[in-house]
Amino acid sequence: MQTDLTELSRVGIETIVLVMIMLFLTLGWRESLVAAASIPLSFLIAFIGLAASGNTINFISLFSLILAIGILVDSGIVVVEAIHTRLVTTGNKRQAAIAAIREYAWPLVAGTLTTVAVFVPLFFLSGIVGKFVASIPFTVIFVLLASIFVALGLVPLLAMYGVRDSLSPIEERQEELNERAKAWYETFLRGILGDRKKENRFIWGLVGLFVLALMLPAVGAVKVIFFPAEDMEFIYVDIEKPQGTSLADTDLAVREVEEVLYGDERIASFVSEVGGANAFGGSGGVGSKLGNITVNLDDDRDESSAEIVASLREKLAAVTSARITVSEPASGPPSGGAIAITFAGDDLAALGSAVDQGARVLSEVPGATNVTTSMRDDGAEFVITLDTARAAELGVSPAIVADTLRTALYGAKAADIRNADGDIEVRTKLDLNPAYQDPSETAHATIDAVRELTVQGAQGPVPLASIASIAYGPANAAIRHEDGTRIATLTADATATGNPIVMASEFQKRMAAVELPEGVTQKVGGESEDVNKSFAEMGIALLAGAALMLAILILEFNSFRHSLYLLSIIPLSLVGVLTGLMITGSPLSFPSMLGVIALAGVIINHAIILMDSIARIGRERPGQSLTDVVVAAASSRFRPIILTTVVTVVGMIPLSFASSLWGPLAFAIMFGLAWSMVLTLILIPVLYHRWPGKEVKEKFGMIAPTHHVTDEA
Repeated sequence: MQTDLTELSRVGIETIVLVMIMLFLTLGWRESLVAAASIPLSFLIAFIGLAASGNTINFISLFSLILAIGILVDSGIVVVEAIHTRLVTTGNKRQAAIAAIREYAWPLVAGTLTTVAVFVPLFFLSGIVGKFVASIPFTVIFVLLASIFVALGLVPLLAMYGVRDSLSPIEERQEELNERAKAWYETFLRGILGDRKKENRFIWGLVGLFVLALMLPAVGAVKVIFFPAEDMEFIYVDIEKPQGTSLADTDLAVREVEEVLYGDERIASFVSEVGGANAFGGSGGVGSKLGNITVNLDDDRDESSAEIVASLREKLAAVTSARITVSEPASGPPSGGAIAITFAGDDLAALGSAVDQGARVLSEVPGATNVTTSMRDDGAEFVITLDTARAAELGVSPAIVADTLRTALYGAKAADIRNADGDIEVRTKLDLNPAYQDPSETAHATIDAVRELTVQGAQGPVPLASIASIAYGPANAAIRHEDGTRIATLTADATATGNPIVMASEFQKRMAAVELPEGVTQKVGGESEDVNKSFAEMGIALLAGAALMLAILILEFNSFRHSLYLLSIIPLSLVGVLTGLMITGSPLSFPSMLGVIALAGVIINHAIILMDSIARIGRERPGQSLTDVVVAAASSRFRPIILTTVVTVVGMIPLSFASSLWGPLAFAIMFGLAWSMVLTLILIPVLYHRWPGKEVKEKFGMIAPTHHVTDEA
């Protein structure tokens, strides 16, 4: 835990440094310091909110703070860039600050509220996953609300004292490059707007890319998993002997495994335990047949923990005296096996047969390993059926029979011997196994030895076989129920190259050819079920967030049409997300879905300011054409959108390499944001220009205004 916190703290510092460098290269060092000051100020205010709500700084909340850096700095950059631009033209700091606040206050507030709206539904995620990510919406929302206060209240004040009236030679060069880029963008945009052929080609091209991107997970180009595996510092080895094995025999099997581990340079140390399974890596439980080894890996190893697990599985396959299971801790919240199949039915024998059939099929599925069943602890027992009528004739009560059997197999307390160290309990047992070498082996009885037992009757000793039938039958260690129905489960882990989703599908295909016992049904779950449930809930959260965003946008722009234009870039941003995951080899997982949610808030913020600029310039320049207004507004937002996008993308680079758990999230934001920059700068102007709406057309004289005529008497 301490290592994770240290690593994330380092990533946070690197992110802040990279953000400042990018701001310095694009705006100047004074502006970069003013914009970067919004980060610690926002964090300070957010910490007050976290403390008041009972939250703490932990692995998840610290990650949330790093995630929020790229989001919160957007508002500060917009305000600083606006002040910088107006200062270049007016030369008055106070007027520049006031004009910037007046122009961007409501768009920034609306953008922040839409981003908050995306994270609010995360509060309602269910189960252990909901608990795992509970601090993310708390942290991000507090930081975002603090950032808008800092951007509109403190950043202009800092800019008035920190930004110079005149430009340095470097800043003049930056302004020159900015003007060249704006001129190129204006020329490019004018070449598209109004050209129906180019507009159609662009729009249908986006639709085609969107469809192709959605096909990437379906064809396997993007792997779909619950949580990506991390490189762990330790792994687990579980040893299981047959039912009834003594501790001494289990200890020998553990020592056999230890001999394989000795001398492995990848292993720093290990701790062995006999008498129980590992509570974290295995299925838990205690018993003389169980043993486990916790293996600490060397920090300077060249191989990942997953590769070492695969290697040890091959090496330990040579140990045939026990069942050996090698595993590593799961990433993310605690969950079951990669594959979990539940068989349900009323007949225990039929359940056992179905589980055995399923285990044989699952063990042949590519990628499946550590196949185990809930009935593996089942053993055998002597089933003694008492003939009560015959026993009554001979004066033998059922209680006497039970007491005799208990004493024979488990012993009975005979006396206590006191010495200087305390009491020694003396127990007596019947010698059912004359060939024993250890007192614990006296209960290793055959069915014939039990038949030869005698019980005390009213007229003397009575042979047990004369009053009871003794048979050998199966014994269930536990009988599990779900919704009142008996169940048995079958689980398996995935190898480093195994995909739980593909494995579950392959298992179902193969089981379709297997005839299950009558009355038994099966249900496939495990990680595939977790993925489906979590993705469904994340999808609902995204839709709920989009509904809240739509309400905020309608209040801001008073237009369903323009609000839907802004929301359209959210699903289209998946083109960048899924393509980025494919390029980097990252999986579509729960963290990457979190990245999509965070991305939705960031890109809509950019689009809101662009749309507001179009409306504002349209009001300020009533004599210009719609094309001129759209181009002027888009070009005025060109540098801020490029700047905030580049800063956020660069700020995510340290997080992408910090952990394989959060890497997919960072890549989703980086590639999705880069692609959404194209959508914001091109798609929004194209949609607004081509379908502006009746009111806008009337305003710009594109259609004749509608006159309402009333008849007068």
